[in-house]
Amino acid sequence: MVHLTDEELLKLQDKYPDTWEDWIIRVDRGKAMKDYKYKNDYAGILSWIDKEEKEETQKAFNELMAEAEYLNPH
Repeated sequence: MVHLTDEELLKLQDKYPDTWEDWIIRVDRGKAMKDYKYKNDYAGILSWIDKEEKEETQKAFNELMAEAEYLNPH
């Protein structure tokens, strides 16, 4: 179970209005299935979000570079 203070929940809802529920569910499942433990679930959720955003940025960069190489082969 994910534990958030009222203030943490409001911050999550404000910063991620379209996905906050999904993040809570994902972290809750991770805790249940893989026995993840966090001293602070809010920080854990932010960590998951940060990791996914970095992965998406890297994926977009790789796709852009592949397209550039396709358009301008050496």
